[in-house]
Amino acid sequence: MNQKVQLSPQQQADLASLAYELGHNPKTRRGLAKLVHEINPARAAQSFKDVVQEEKFTQLERKIEDKLDMSGARAAKEKQDQQKAALSGR
Repeated sequence: MNQKVQLSPQQQADLASLAYELGHNPKTRRGLAKLVHEINPARAAQSFKDVVQEEKFTQLERKIEDKLDMSGARAAKEKQDQQKAALSGR
């Protein structure tokens, strides 16, 4: 689908208006950013800086939550092992 399509000025204006609406609607902005990223990552990064920053923040949150989950699971396992040892010693 790398074939260039010739659009009339009216079609171009209509598509530009639609892209503008999609890009400024909080419900569709992230999706549009992902679509633009598929075709032109540099342009997406430049045009949707807020979406890129939000995605990086979300990834960081996930990493922190994963680490907290792992440390919590380790602490629970250690406590369980201590309880087993205490019961075995009786």
